[in-house]
Amino acid sequence: MIFRDFQLNASVIAPCIYASAHHRTTTLGAVVSSSVQDELRCLLRQLLDVAGVGSEGTFFRVDAYPDASGLLNVLEVNAHFVDGWGTALNLARAAGYRVALDPTCFPRLWTSEEDVYLPELQLTHDELARYGVQGGGQPPRIIERREALNGANEPVYWYGRFRRFDESPHIRPASGDRLDDKGLLSDLSLLWEGNEVLVPMTYGCEVASWGELPRAVVFKPRRKYDTNSPVQFRSDIGRGREARQAYDEGETVAQEVLTRYLVANRPVQLVIMCAGTEPLTGYLQHADEGTRIINDDSEHGPLIFADE
Repeated sequence: MIFRDFQLNASVIAPCIYASAHHRTTTLGAVVSSSVQDELRCLLRQLLDVAGVGSEGTFFRVDAYPDASGLLNVLEVNAHFVDGWGTALNLARAAGYRVALDPTCFPRLWTSEEDVYLPELQLTHDELARYGVQGGGQPPRIIERREALNGANEPVYWYGRFRRFDESPHIRPASGDRLDDKGLLSDLSLLWEGNEVLVPMTYGCEVASWGELPRAVVFKPRRKYDTNSPVQFRSDIGRGREARQAYDEGETVAQEVLTRYLVANRPVQLVIMCAGTEPLTGYLQHADEGTRIINDDSEHGPLIFADE
């Protein structure tokens, strides 16, 4: 894995990807080796096997920390709210790269539950149209959520946060509620044996009691849509009565705290976008100095898979 500066075509970069906020970008980007890409494929296959779910219609957003030795530590595998396609494809194009993307892996119809995601949803629509994503000979189309719920008779990709627990065959990402369970990541942290892609120890109440947890852990909601349980470092919560209750009741998992990788004294994180088990594209997040939890309000740079 290599970090380097890319020459970006400023006229290509989207000015906004969320609500009305300015899109913060950086020329710093990442080049990820094909061997890491191969291990990510294997990791996602094992995740599906553990969950007992097929890959058809699934999409993943993998959040990962790099380290100084070039290894990739997978912090989260998001399968329910898989946004980021527009950002990743747009930055790749601004850097002069065309993603090796099979247009048939994406549905034609797209929608969103929340309007704040519409800028990136429109960007995703525009970027995918450049790759010939279409169904029935028609280009991709954004539809109203009401039509997506009631009238669509073909797959619809729901962009951003939404809560649907039924097993409608039309919803994409498929099986998102099941696959977003971080208990699966806990299982993987025990089962996975990778050389370049690692999974930090992740504990659920089923495998470790509160008293058995190490001190250096961060608590995360078991599912992304559960906003009742914030991300918290154990070192910050004192006696942590509420955190303990949430953990004991299976609402959160505890994950080993990793050392952040710094570039120019600022932490970086990689976001890798996957269609099924195929890692296709992604972007780098370069956070402000001192940031402990890296989010999408950071600066974004391109992520490129190397041809090796």
